[in-house]
Amino acid sequence: MNTPDIHSSDMSDISSSFSGIVSISLAMALFSPALCAADEVVRIEPVYVSAARSLQSSVPIPAAITIINEEEIAASGAQRITEVLRGRGGLQLRDFYGDGSRSVVSLRGFGENAAANTLILVDGRRLNNTDLGAPDLNSISLNDVERIEIIHGSAGVLFGDQAVGGVINVVTRTPRDFRAEIAAGLGSFSEQTLRGSVTDRADNGLGYRFSAETRDSDNYRDNNRQEYSNLFGRLDYSYSDRGSAFMEYQSIDEDLRLPGAIFADQVEDDRTQTRFPNDFTDSESRISRLGVRQRLHDTWQVEAELSNRRSDGEGVLTGSSFTQDRDYTAFTPRLIGTLPMSAGEILLTVGADVDRNDYTITSLFGSTDNRQKQRALYAQGTIPLDEALSATLGMRHAKVENDLTDSFSFPDGVELDDSASVTSLGLSYTVATDWRLFARRDEVLRFPKVDEYTFIDTGITELKTQTGASNEFGVEWRRDAHAARAILYRLNLDNEIDFDPSASSGFGGNTNLEPTRRTGLIIDGNAQPTPALRIGGAYGYVDAEFDSGSFSGNRIPFVAEQTFSLNANYRLATAWSVFGECQYISSRVPQGDYANTLEKLPGYSVYNAAIDYHAAPWKLTLRVDNLTDKRYSDIAARDFNPFPVEVTAYYPAPERAAHLSMAYQFE
Repeated sequence: MNTPDIHSSDMSDISSSFSGIVSISLAMALFSPALCAADEVVRIEPVYVSAARSLQSSVPIPAAITIINEEEIAASGAQRITEVLRGRGGLQLRDFYGDGSRSVVSLRGFGENAAANTLILVDGRRLNNTDLGAPDLNSISLNDVERIEIIHGSAGVLFGDQAVGGVINVVTRTPRDFRAEIAAGLGSFSEQTLRGSVTDRADNGLGYRFSAETRDSDNYRDNNRQEYSNLFGRLDYSYSDRGSAFMEYQSIDEDLRLPGAIFADQVEDDRTQTRFPNDFTDSESRISRLGVRQRLHDTWQVEAELSNRRSDGEGVLTGSSFTQDRDYTAFTPRLIGTLPMSAGEILLTVGADVDRNDYTITSLFGSTDNRQKQRALYAQGTIPLDEALSATLGMRHAKVENDLTDSFSFPDGVELDDSASVTSLGLSYTVATDWRLFARRDEVLRFPKVDEYTFIDTGITELKTQTGASNEFGVEWRRDAHAARAILYRLNLDNEIDFDPSASSGFGGNTNLEPTRRTGLIIDGNAQPTPALRIGGAYGYVDAEFDSGSFSGNRIPFVAEQTFSLNANYRLATAWSVFGECQYISSRVPQGDYANTLEKLPGYSVYNAAIDYHAAPWKLTLRVDNLTDKRYSDIAARDFNPFPVEVTAYYPAPERAAHLSMAYQFE
């Protein structure tokens, strides 16, 4: 069930100084990479799971991949994955309530439909839904995260549906040595957290990892209390150097009150108030996964996972009750191997994705029931052409089948099927070990969501599959602990699926837009000028607009043209370190404002800091967000006050907030 995306900001005069910030960031990244950097961990090497859907220590993939490791996450003092992701180059994140419970990530300039165009994975398992509900980032406990891999740009061949703007793969810890920890935390807005974990591996190859986390908070807004628990367990067994198997189970419960959006006069009067004091959502998710890896030959292995995610929810939204159930099962086998060539070895990945989604929702508007099946075959090969140059080729064919019944649109039921094929081609060229150039063209696809089918523009009979192509060129530099990167890209989409408020029904409807285009630049880097100091920064620019049609030349709603971040981590002494960051995002057109007529959401800057004390077995961390106590909003959207008068509505973001945590590690 989607809530409208909304936001505001009482921004001071940042725009006049931003050109100077941009000039500095460009100069730092391009001309003095050893003096600028990003906590962004722009690693040319190594590239991990996301390069080939298997663990690879080094793959010359023609794409920009960011690796955020465990040490960086700990240094930031972050409590939620949204705090780690925000400010990364080319990434825009919107958080409805500032607690990470309802957050949406956008890569490559998507607005209201970002959740359907950015693929979120946990250990390769999809978090994305077949409906418009955003992936539940809050289901990921940072306590379980080993690293985060971000593929910047389309990855339609390797990952398929919804990997349009990019892919974020959260990799959790694999049991290795004994490690146990218990931690407690207190924070603003009566927040209380408690977490614990234990992991180990025996000499016989049997490993385990168990973790638990609870969180209770009133949050910043009225009617926004959250009660959250997350339990996780994993057993795995390495039966020889030729194979392993594992099984996992996770249980997530969340009770969340929903304050909704408020109007400008209400923000001015009391920005914490709510228009919907009875709105809430209660959800339960149960996730299970089995996997196996077997080496068939010295150079070939097969990997396969079978996973199931069942989420049941109920609540009240804008005064109307609803129930919503999702049941998603996926089987993802693949064969990975190498073939010898005179210039090196070809890395070949051949696989299949078989998904089944059962979705049911009942609300004031009736009920919707959908049974969806997706099947896809794909192959990708990375081919060395000489010692410095390699090519990557790939192709995917995917098919979707929907058996849909909706009490309003399809009371007698309907079958909606489609198929599509996409290809990719890329080159990677290494220059004198320090430099790498890459270029690629990757075609993309996105099948319509079930609730997009049920509320379409009356001027069309059926939504078409969204297709398009991403073209990009990048240059990377790395020497020792220093790195810098620049990426130019253009993403052209045909039949982009989005909600159009000017649709012929008079109330709007989902439709296939006229061609859209996104052109952008990402510059980021990281450096360590001294053993104690690490500094970093990232700059992103995207020109997201409509190419033709009635909105030709207009900005795509809720896409910021520019983002900038700067951060530093300094070790004061053996046990003490401090972290600070600045994050800037420019103005945005409110969600749903295709005509670009409503008041824009102003840009803003936010400053965060953390201090960490770690002397085994104790660890204390204090993080303060929004140090300057700025009053801003992270989301703004088109609304009515009263109907049919269109206005901008807002989700005010929290003011200054602090969180103190204390952990004890068992030896």
